[in-house]
Amino acid sequence: MVKDFMSTFDKIYVSIDLDVLDPAFAPGVGNPEAMGITSRELFDMIYALEGNTIRCMDIVELCPQYDNGATASVAAKLMSEVIAMNLSRK
Repeated sequence: MVKDFMSTFDKIYVSIDLDVLDPAFAPGVGNPEAMGITSRELFDMIYALEGNTIRCMDIVELCPQYDNGATASVAAKLMSEVIAMNLSRK
């Protein structure tokens, strides 16, 4: 569904609020919410953007002082995947 919708756009801006993740996957966020999505679901959404040019991206709500390293790892992996997807288009 995301892939079909995004295929109509050539260049996109991606903003990821880490609060969308369940605290089991991302405990270090500003407003943890139970019943959030899994990190796998979030990465599937990001991978659905492959083929689009991502012009800008931000990741918000990472709070390292509340983290055991898991949330920061997810954020770093998200950023590296988006960079790799954009580099593979060149």
